[in-house]
Amino acid sequence: MSDLSNAVKPGDILNLEGYFKFDWKKPFWAWAERRAIDAIVADQKYVFNKTLKSKTMLTRDNHSTMYLGDNKIFSQEPPCATVIPISDYENDKNRIITIYRLNPTYIGRELKDDDIALLIESCNIMAQRKVPYDIARDVQDGINDLTDRPWDSSLNILDTQCNMSEDPNIISSAVCSQAQAINFIHWRHKKQAATGEIIRPLWQNLNPMAWTKKQIEEYPHYWDTAICHPANFATTNECFCGEFVRIGRFKNGKSII
Repeated sequence: MSDLSNAVKPGDILNLEGYFKFDWKKPFWAWAERRAIDAIVADQKYVFNKTLKSKTMLTRDNHSTMYLGDNKIFSQEPPCATVIPISDYENDKNRIITIYRLNPTYIGRELKDDDIALLIESCNIMAQRKVPYDIARDVQDGINDLTDRPWDSSLNILDTQCNMSEDPNIISSAVCSQAQAINFIHWRHKKQAATGEIIRPLWQNLNPMAWTKKQIEEYPHYWDTAICHPANFATTNECFCGEFVRIGRFKNGKSII
């Protein structure tokens, strides 16, 4: 088994760095669009909440997936949500994979089998529905980020639908990290409804060492999944409250620094 296979667990976020390789089985536009967005996302300024100004997040992660077990991952990618073998990315020499795991300290316990089942349930719902990849949202974010617009004055030309649903049964399109955030929301809502357990939402509070007093005061303590990026998983220690811990980085299945 590879180092990656030994380290990864179901429910983990696998963030990818690098570029999508060409796949003859998928439409050419899907590959071309993904390559273009990869280049933009790799160095873009990530815009936080509507009441906050933009903040540079120094990560080159540009695609978020979730590990389901049995060497399968859920990926919201062009043209639509899908479940694919982890080897599609593990064996891609152009890709570096970083594992991020929900921090037991943040939620007060380890994830159990029934928690994992709810995360996988959400993934399967979107994959079976073939939820389309939200190209308009990506292009629009690229325009806003390249022009350094804060979220509260960002352009909303292409994505007129403003798909804000957080329900995998309803959402009509999504980008990669948005879909992964929806998986955790689905788990939290269903777990709380079934057991009454209070589970802290992700990205509920800002790290006071990384933000100004004014920004912290303005933050509404709720992250909008429609503006979720791969950096949300990668920089929780720096910018939020340590919701995820980094397990390791891997290339061609082997652990790297």
